[in-house]
Amino acid sequence: MVITVGVEGGSLPEGNSIGFFYKPARLSGQEGEIAYTRYEMRRAFNNPDCYEITIPRGEKGDKVLYYIELDDAGGNEIATLTSEQGAGDTGETWLMFANRRHSFLFVGHVLVMLASFLFVSLAFLTSLSNLKNTENNIILGKQILWAVIFILIGLVPLGIVLNSQMYGTYWQGLPLGNYITGSLGFAIFAYWLIMLILMKGSAFMSDPSKNVLSPSGMRLLTVIGFLITAVGYLVPHGIGEF
Repeated sequence: MVITVGVEGGSLPEGNSIGFFYKPARLSGQEGEIAYTRYEMRRAFNNPDCYEITIPRGEKGDKVLYYIELDDAGGNEIATLTSEQGAGDTGETWLMFANRRHSFLFVGHVLVMLASFLFVSLAFLTSLSNLKNTENNIILGKQILWAVIFILIGLVPLGIVLNSQMYGTYWQGLPLGNYITGSLGFAIFAYWLIMLILMKGSAFMSDPSKNVLSPSGMRLLTVIGFLITAVGYLVPHGIGEF
């Protein structure tokens, strides 16, 4: 795996160097913790405006910690490049190695999750209609039912199988972990599942009188759910944690 740093002007001041500090994350915070190993980054052959270093590729799910430091001729720190600040004075960035995903599973996951958003969007549009009308109320319940079904299929089994193939674990989001994408999926599913329960009459029995929510409550919570889902879908997928 290649890590690249762009340098304005294409070259460092005389005597300066870029140090890449690296260690496996599984050794972080343990008793007798090893120190970072420093490697010097070299100018990229194909791009003279960048410095790069190649780090060994780990197994899927392996996490490594690193930070990048600009040093003067005496090895003294001038600046440190990190994405966030860790404990102490050293900022740490981490990355996780991923295995190649199976295309048909990935495409299936994407299509199912897009289908779920389609039904969420339809539910949003239906919620703007007269929900005191029995037919509109039943349509909204059925749309929420299908949204929940597709979200569930997208997360289980497609999502957990993909996660296992790429990172070696089945689930890293809430309520068991702090993986951002998985946690967003769980939160969106939980929201619409609660909505489905509150609208069980329309969704399962075609009888709005069995719903827990009033028409105005349905409209408000559907609009809120649509906004939450839209924001969740816009967050870039990755292995970030919170």
